[in-house]
Amino acid sequence: MSGNYINRGNTEPEDAKYHHGRSPSAWVSVLIAFIAAIIGTVAVVTLNWWLLAVAGGVVLVALIVGRIMQVAGLSNA
Repeated sequence: MSGNYINRGNTEPEDAKYHHGRSPSAWVSVLIAFIAAIIGTVAVVTLNWWLLAVAGGVVLVALIVGRIMQVAGLSNA
């Protein structure tokens, strides 16, 4: 039975440089977005609305940095 097993869960190309979600661009983007979530949480708890806007700006930075790193070749896409 061990010779008949087919792994249907791996849909990535065989020559993929990074596996799903394990690229530097993904890690950096998620880390920046996580920091934005912490800032946003502190802003809501303290009712500091300008800080909430800053958290939104940090989310935009995460998107931009992720895209720049993707274009630079630090992602599978």
